[in-house]
Amino acid sequence: MPVSSPLPGLVAGIALLIAAPARASIDLDTAVRLALAQQPRLEAQAARARAADARSVAAGALPDPEFIAGLQNLSVEQPDPYAADAERMTMTEVGIMQAFPNAARRHQLERSARLDAARIEAEQALLQRAVVRDVSLAWIDVWQAQEALTVVERLAVETARTREAGLIAQRSGRGSQDATLAAELANGLVDDRRRALGQALVSARARLVRWTGHEADAVTGNPPTAMPASLEAALARAGEHPELQALERAAERSGAEVDLARAAYRPDWRLQAMYGHRRPYDDMFSVQVGIDLPLFTARRQDPALAAASAERLAAQADAEDGRRALLAELQAAWGEQTLVDQRLEHFETRLLPAARLRVDSALAAYGGGRGTLDAVFDARLQALDIELQTLDLRAARARLRTQLRYLTGDDA
Repeated sequence: MPVSSPLPGLVAGIALLIAAPARASIDLDTAVRLALAQQPRLEAQAARARAADARSVAAGALPDPEFIAGLQNLSVEQPDPYAADAERMTMTEVGIMQAFPNAARRHQLERSARLDAARIEAEQALLQRAVVRDVSLAWIDVWQAQEALTVVERLAVETARTREAGLIAQRSGRGSQDATLAAELANGLVDDRRRALGQALVSARARLVRWTGHEADAVTGNPPTAMPASLEAALARAGEHPELQALERAAERSGAEVDLARAAYRPDWRLQAMYGHRRPYDDMFSVQVGIDLPLFTARRQDPALAAASAERLAAQADAEDGRRALLAELQAAWGEQTLVDQRLEHFETRLLPAARLRVDSALAAYGGGRGTLDAVFDARLQALDIELQTLDLRAARARLRTQLRYLTGDDA
């Protein structure tokens, strides 16, 4: 029983997938620009940086003065405080009190706030790099799925045509049912691969929209391939990474907290000036000075200093661990991209040309009556796998280049 050709339906399905409501395409630079301009996380971090700058301005300032008003020596038997009676001692007072925290403490508070603002600023730069990296990776995902789908669609059309030729040969008695079944199987495998890649493309587009806020059915251009000139240059650039800057600022801030704890051993003092009015006597003016007495340091200042010192050690250890982790990540990415480059060269210069030659040879043998249709489909499916593996390696190279750019800050 003859089998109807799937070619018209297959071509129609491909056309629907490609030509369904097309929106503007987007290249990598545009995607990065949109992500940086429309990223709520960056806006939130910028607001935090402004808040930290504002706090640093006020951190070392003196406290606000206090206004004081009251009555002294108010009689409980004759409560009229303003009776013209020589026995009255009630006095109305108004005054101002100003606290003066010790200068070392105010200086360390201001220093700590400035370092905190510098840490948040470094975290803002780190977040900006992370956004560039993540939107680039999302763009590469779309590019890979898009390129892979193009390869599979081309093979789907070629396979459908070969299958049609096999059906014609079977009807004319020159082909076998086994060849027809092989064609059906090959068509089914290619069609399933096409559907899977279409699913991956839809998912990748959604991830890209998450970063850019821009609907696009296609990406244009090529993924990044530039890289630092040497590992030594990359390591030098990585030493300026904002993640390390943030960790260093945090360690410096913990050092300021230690100095602030030491400043607590020095007393704060207060100045109070009062003006009193008492009828019928003269008005009075008084000045008072108050000084803290840090006598019980074993229960207050000593534990606070020990805690601050431990926090400083922890922050310094975190900074060192972060430095080691980042440099290890860079060295791993560098070594991995070297191997990926070698594999990609092997695929592009040897395996891919050999696979294409095998397809041509199988087609020529089948056309000359010396080969079988099974051999043609086997050759094409193998060539498809090799092409997709080559594309996987190109995408892996682009992702590694993107990671290196994130680690070194190199936008080349």
